[in-house]
Amino acid sequence: TVYQPFRAYRDVWRSPDGRDWTKVTDCAPWPARIWSCCAVYRNRIWLLGGFRAQPTWNNFHDIWYSADGAGWKQLASEDLWEPRHELSAYVHQDSLWVVGGNAWPLKNDVWRLHIPALTFSSQPALEEFVRAQYSYQAQADFNLSASTVRYRLIEAPGWLKIEPDTGLVRGTPPAPGEFCVTIEAFDDAGETARQSYTLHVIPV
Repeated sequence: TVYQPFRAYRDVWRSPDGRDWTKVTDCAPWPARIWSCCAVYRNRIWLLGGFRAQPTWNNFHDIWYSADGAGWKQLASEDLWEPRHELSAYVHQDSLWVVGGNAWPLKNDVWRLHIPALTFSSQPALEEFVRAQYSYQAQADFNLSASTVRYRLIEAPGWLKIEPDTGLVRGTPPAPGEFCVTIEAFDDAGETARQSYTLHVIPV
């Protein structure tokens, strides 16, 4: 008997009634897997954990989320549960919970993710040299409406600009110093979030 490894997929399908289905995407950005878990939290679909047999046998502990099933983003975190599959996921008390899972040894731990509202998921670069182009890709997400998020500068030196649609902050500092920067993310539903930091410009 020739052993046939598990076949894993990366497609996403949707249905209004469980009978008629439409393919949303044939190739999501996360690695193909089986025995993962999904939940809906803050108006997003969350994909958690899983297992694959090719090219190597391994469990996953990555976290992906999507507002429409077609566009996916990975949630990066330093505090994360160990790789596992067949975990249990629940939404309770405005939080996403991960409970147990299949790894070796078997897990009986409990993890909780709480996202209160629209929030920044990116961290700014805090240093740049004089006359070198400073660049920071600001990104905020998890607004309840899941609508488009835009950006503006509330406080910044005159040489620093932001692209409203993308959140890209950039500029060329003409002199050294310390500059206060505050970015505001907002949507049409009225949700806002702010990120403030001090940018250190260093002499060459």
